[in-house]
Amino acid sequence: MGNAPAIALSYTIYDKGGYLGWSLSRFWGVVNWSSTLNGRLQEDPTDMRETHEIINPYNN
Repeated sequence: MGNAPAIALSYTIYDKGGYLGWSLSRFWGVVNWSSTLNGRLQEDPTDMRETHEIINPYNN
């Protein structure tokens, strides 16, 4: 419909969630827009990572 490309959207603050979002988007054959939840949780965990730190190993 409308020739719009599909895109997967994933939110994560840990490596396992980043890998899950990346792997599901690859399985579906679409790109993944990954984002962290900075400032959206009631309290940010001390061990949370930034988006580029999480998805960099999977995109290289």
